[in-house]
Amino acid sequence: MPTIRDVARVAGVGKSSVSRYLNGEQHALSDALKARIEHAIEQLNYRPNPVARSLRNGQTRLLGLILADIANPYSLGLIQGIESVCQQRGFTLLLGNSANSAEQMQRYLTFFASYRVQGLLLHPPAIALSPQPTSPLPDLPHVIIDRYMAQTAGDFVGLDNQLAMQQACAHLYSQHYDALLFLSEPIAHISSRSERWQSFQQITARYPTRLAQCAQVEREDNNALDMLLYDFYQQQRAARRRGAILVANGALTQQVTLALLRLGLRWGHELGLLGFDDAEWYRLATPTISAIRQPTMQIGILAAERLIQRLNGDLSDFCEQRCLPELIIRQSTCSN
Repeated sequence: MPTIRDVARVAGVGKSSVSRYLNGEQHALSDALKARIEHAIEQLNYRPNPVARSLRNGQTRLLGLILADIANPYSLGLIQGIESVCQQRGFTLLLGNSANSAEQMQRYLTFFASYRVQGLLLHPPAIALSPQPTSPLPDLPHVIIDRYMAQTAGDFVGLDNQLAMQQACAHLYSQHYDALLFLSEPIAHISSRSERWQSFQQITARYPTRLAQCAQVEREDNNALDMLLYDFYQQQRAARRRGAILVANGALTQQVTLALLRLGLRWGHELGLLGFDDAEWYRLATPTISAIRQPTMQIGILAAERLIQRLNGDLSDFCEQRCLPELIIRQSTCSN
């Protein structure tokens, strides 16, 4: 593989002249000198070594992304948005899946530091959000996505959860559902879940003549989920109400549909159903499922752009950016 020394020899110039050419200091070279170097590079098919260059100037052009759970459909849109910005701006993305483990997240932080990433994008696992003391982040520019981290300041990009709940409740009420059940995985230390929970309570409190309740359930606890859904169905039926279930994320929505099938209840018929995170299968289900769609790709783009602004010297105060949700109306919440 040809080296800078080989380019200098073929061009008949010093190594320092070749280095200036490669490092963008071509204004310091004469036109004749530049032409000889260009010809030598072309003749030798020389390609600069980016690792060696980064060691010299301290600019690796590497960004690190840590995801709470790569299996969550939310993660795919984030990756697509962040990667599109990296390609446009000349950065390479290193990806880590914490698998909802604080220890795994810490291992990736150590790994990224060893590769001298210039900045971090963090969609932290729930356990890392606890107010209990945790290992500090490396002293690097970073952007936090979707959920706040306790004891960690930084730029933040996420969904406008209050608006999302307003859209969902307004739609369900407009379809004459007068008994609502909001289901969430445990909300402790996860700001996005807490924001949706609190917004639901605030919105439904304005309608005291309509029934509303909230429940937290572990996604894997089929017995608890079955019992919650059966009890809600019986309560709204006994009260001669029209009931609908609003689910806080896509993974739990899938478990709710499986539970309803086990119970012999049909969403869109016996109960309305609206889920967050408009997964592909929502459109394939029978009946199709209404959703609050998060602009995950846009969230990823904004997070990456904000991080690169910091790397380029932006020293302004930390900022919070909230993206707009989109209500997707399908058969599961249409009047019947």
